[in-house]
Amino acid sequence: MALPSEYVSLEGVCASIKARNCPLLCAIAEKLEAIIDPLSVFNPETLYIQGTGSDGPDVTYHDLASYLRSAAGKYVPVLFHTSHQAFEARNVRVLREWIGSKVREVEAGAIQASFVESSIAARGGAQILKLANGSFASAFEDQPSQMDANTHDHLQRKLALNSDQRKAQEAASQDALSLAELKEELAVNKALLAQSEAKEKLREDEIRQLLDDRLGSQRKIQDLEL
Repeated sequence: MALPSEYVSLEGVCASIKARNCPLLCAIAEKLEAIIDPLSVFNPETLYIQGTGSDGPDVTYHDLASYLRSAAGKYVPVLFHTSHQAFEARNVRVLREWIGSKVREVEAGAIQASFVESSIAARGGAQILKLANGSFASAFEDQPSQMDANTHDHLQRKLALNSDQRKAQEAASQDALSLAELKEELAVNKALLAQSEAKEKLREDEIRQLLDDRLGSQRKIQDLEL
């Protein structure tokens, strides 16, 4: 198995890809679902869940594809769902070289597709060059207008709102995990309490039996003395 330093957090790498080129996430998801059997599981040397030990849950290509599609939305999810359980996405560790190769494959395909589209567009609607009196004129594309103050403020508010939604979602997810841990701890404590009460009752019964036996012996001695 590769060294721990050769793995990256799934949540972190998705956030990085999203900031760089969000559509890449959906493109990688499509490639994962295009394999012969999307329900086949990952080799633990490629992807594993930290803290689950050697008997960690199976993670399918479909599980990862679903997470990547969700990450392309408003925020990168903090929970990663398998068919049986949910885990914190930051604990899902993916081999850096593997995810990097998928990004490169998708980017290469996008560049090739863009080149084909550009070639078709160039053949269908090439700009006409005009020559007049030995001078040369060409048509220029309109330059995009600069962002005004209102648009900039709106964008800043939207980014702040997305950040607040992200924090709220993280808090809710953490509360859900904490509640599950508390329920599990409560169940363990109840079991320990029941076990302790059973032992205490058995001890009381044993003491009561010893007292009864002692009283019975004393009565027999008194009867013999009489």
